[in-house]
Amino acid sequence: MKTMIRNIALGLVVRDGFVLGEEYPARSGHELFVRVPGGGIDYGEHSVDAVRREFAEELAVEVREARLLGVLESHFMRGERVGHEYAHVFAVTSPDLDAWPIEERRPVLDSDTVAGWFPLEALAAGRPPLYPDGAVAFAERLRGHTATNR
Repeated sequence: MKTMIRNIALGLVVRDGFVLGEEYPARSGHELFVRVPGGGIDYGEHSVDAVRREFAEELAVEVREARLLGVLESHFMRGERVGHEYAHVFAVTSPDLDAWPIEERRPVLDSDTVAGWFPLEALAAGRPPLYPDGAVAFAERLRGHTATNR
């Protein structure tokens, strides 16, 4: 089995006590969970450019601002697969996100998942879990600065 460390760029958005997330349904090897939207950083690409590209590719959203909150390291199992990631987590803003209704779910364009708004209070309680680990703490920090996330 080939092992490697994956670098990803994720965009965290908190609005009115809700977090934008990508919902992964329960499958063999894992229960239902939510992940902060984003994806892999291409070789030679800056992480801030990757988060902008990923939001355009996955959600058809143009990111206006992206501010690095920090980097989270994750070790995890998905079925039989061992994962190791470094997630560069950005606070992102976009008029497209401001206009996205809280109750609306949208298909992720390059995946079989959906994206939508999830109550931060429920995510903080692990219902469902939010990944990567540490994202809830970043979201709780942003909740106090909602005006900067619009």
